Amino acid sequence: MPQETPYRWLNREGRWPGASVTTLRREGDTQLLPVIGLPVEEPWAPFDFRPADGAIEVRAETDGSATVIDTGRQRVVQVSEDGRATVAEGAQVPPAPTEDPALLAARTRVGGVAAAPAPDGWGSGFVAVTSSGDVLLVPEDPAEREQRLAAVTAGLAGAALDHHGRLLLAGPAGLYRPSAPLRAARGVIVLPAPHPRDHARWDRVQIELAEPAPPGTHVRIWTRASGTPHGPDVPAPGPPTSTARDTVDLDHAPVPTAAERWRAGPLDCPDVRVLAMPQDTAPALWVAVELVGDGRTTPRLSDVRVMRSGRGLLDQLPAVYTGNDDGSGQLGRLLGLFSSVYTQVTADLDRLPALLDPAVAPDHEDAPWLSRLAAWVAAGLDALDPAAPSSQVRRRRERVAEAVAAHARRGTPAGLVEAVRREVGGIEVEVHEPLLDAGVWKLGDPGSSVLGSTTRLTARPEPPVLDSTAVLDNSWLIDAADRGLPLYAETAHRVLVLVPAEHAPALAAVRQVVERERPAHVVAEVRLKPGE
Repeated sequence: MPQETPYRWLNREGRWPGASVTTLRREGDTQLLPVIGLPVEEPWAPFDFRPADGAIEVRAETDGSATVIDTGRQRVVQVSEDGRATVAEGAQVPPAPTEDPALLAARTRVGGVAAAPAPDGWGSGFVAVTSSGDVLLVPEDPAEREQRLAAVTAGLAGAALDHHGRLLLAGPAGLYRPSAPLRAARGVIVLPAPHPRDHARWDRVQIELAEPAPPGTHVRIWTRASGTPHGPDVPAPGPPTSTARDTVDLDHAPVPTAAERWRAGPLDCPDVRVLAMPQDTAPALWVAVELVGDGRTTPRLSDVRVMRSGRGLLDQLPAVYTGNDDGSGQLGRLLGLFSSVYTQVTADLDRLPALLDPAVAPDHEDAPWLSRLAAWVAAGLDALDPAAPSSQVRRRRERVAEAVAAHARRGTPAGLVEAVRREVGGIEVEVHEPLLDAGVWKLGDPGSSVLGSTTRLTARPEPPVLDSTAVLDNSWLIDAADRGLPLYAETAHRVLVLVPAEHAPALAAVRQVVERERPAHVVAEVRLKPGE
């Protein structure tokens, strides 16, 4: 059981200084693999373009050269096939051509200044550039999210494909011709664990993912004891790799692992013990978290924690069983393994009420729990907009909460009225149940004993008698459990929905909502409300 508040890394409580990152990139409060990266080096054709205003038109010629038209400065630059740029003196600046609607839509979607079709092998869609220097891959499907390829330089203003189908980017420093994008499959972040305040050793490391790791992706925790205390002049050790068997210990290697060697935790295990040399031999601890992707998606690392478990569950046992085990012995490690699983399960159970509560469920891209709740209760939320005002964010939670409450009344008369009001422009309808108008027959009561209207003969459940209770074409034989069915069969499980006459054009829409919301065994009829 932890005896000290764990030290956290990625959350808002603080950051660990001295961390080194290989391949991973930061997005909000998470670390993830750049699924696609665009290697952009020095300009292919160096030239001081400095676009004055708006986009720069880039035209790729069939002979391998390119023409850059800077309308704002009223000049034309010719770039030869070998990358030499010269200003075409006295050249007439042609008017800007009509932009392709697909390119215009892709550029507008990301607030870019120029766009071009994505080259072959980059994925379907378009490449858009922004004035801040971002190069984005914009999918053709609006439902798919755009991906950031690279940040070249501020002032990108033009994009085109050359005669070989390669991308050309125009910016202040010249004309770029980036190579094909690279897909990252592995990234590691190395972190120095801070020194515990009471000189006790950190012996447990936990990670938290913003989302469950997608299929085909993996995470692994590595730990390393060091005899050199952390400090601003101490460089981080190189990232571990499972292929370097001479410098690392895998998860099934004997314990303890010697100092200055990386020790692998089990694959996809979010909670590991530090199986390294004692602290008096190696006082410093390094932690590495490895993310492995499949080239299309990536785990999202949300938080890293180190803590001191101490003796843990050993304190619950008599001393005769534990001896001098301080938690790092065989029994201590076995009990620590059980404790880590138990603690993780209880922590997940403790978080469950908050994750299922529309008022406090996380509602951001890293943890879209509110969107999940909305899908479960068919609330139909719009896409999450990080820049939306607080009132709109609050309304999202209210819609999910209202949907949960509406499911409790779904199929009832009140539920039908609410559904029509909510989905058909606030129309107020009336719901009538004919069964409620059927009363109990009372002798001498004018309202309930009208012959032929409120009186009726019913079948008796005992065996039929010919010419008495069994008459040809006029008999209804029933079981004892169906007593009363002949009296109420014509009115039971039926509802009548009346729509105000002024809303006659919405009759079909109301009928569609009622047909969807009614219980399966109920027959519903939608009519216009009779006039006065």
